[in-house]
Amino acid sequence: MTCLQSNGADSPNEIIRFNPHDRRHFIGGSDARIIMGDDREALVRLWREKRGELEPEDLSDN
Repeated sequence: MTCLQSNGADSPNEIIRFNPHDRRHFIGGSDARIIMGDDREALVRLWREKRGELEPEDLSDN
């Protein structure tokens, strides 16, 4: 994946694509729901996934 740095004015119409394998490097909307929720087991699982200790849950059938 290519790293792109911009101040926002240089190329405002450029599309930045994320590699799905890099999901552990950022927090998405589903992660925020877990972080703000009260399910301790889900929070610990997310924390371990982001640290690379667990494989992400397979949601392909969901």
